[in-house]
Amino acid sequence: MSEKILFANDLADSLQDKLPKDVVSKAAARRIVDAIFDQISETVSEGGSVRISGFGTFECVEHAARTAVNPNDPSQKINVPAKRKPKFRAAGAFRASVAGE
Repeated sequence: MSEKILFANDLADSLQDKLPKDVVSKAAARRIVDAIFDQISETVSEGGSVRISGFGTFECVEHAARTAVNPNDPSQKINVPAKRKPKFRAAGAFRASVAGE
């Protein structure tokens, strides 16, 4: 299986190909793709979630502060601060598509 990397410009090209050329220019298609990513990032960074039917859900997960053990010196404890991380949960339809079902 070869690795294929899809960039934002590729998404913009695909969007433009699916719509009449006189409706969306390449530059406008790129602005649309950027606006979608910006909205997803903004919503998730504010603690919300973005659910795209048939694709998946982007959300923010908060990890509480904790005490961990230093792997180089197990007798030493390390304080790990609380942090927020983005998370993506694939929808069933998307998982099935990837699995070839």
